[in-house]
Amino acid sequence: MKRKCLPRRGWLRYTRPLYAVTLGMLCLLLFYRSSLYSQDIAPGLRVGHLSQEQGLSENIILSILQDSRGFLWFGTQDGLNRYDGHQFKIYRCEPGNPHSLSSSTISAMI
Repeated sequence: MKRKCLPRRGWLRYTRPLYAVTLGMLCLLLFYRSSLYSQDIAPGLRVGHLSQEQGLSENIILSILQDSRGFLWFGTQDGLNRYDGHQFKIYRCEPGNPHSLSSSTISAMI
């Protein structure tokens, strides 16, 4: 005796929309909650913009890291930029100098 199986489209036709609605509502809830928290700025915190006018080697930032001493490090295609809160120190690849960076393009930092 051959066993009967449900047709593929039979039960999936009813559960697929339910999953889509549930997933959509979950995504909306997560994005809504994260947008609430992303707008909170601590009192006394100063937010500004850094660009080439302030000494950054390039305006396109590929990676950002803050070290344990508070320095902000910005990786660009024109070198590694260290910011101490007042000024930038730029590290670049210098051909012939074995102690410089091997490439001026810094796309990731650990």
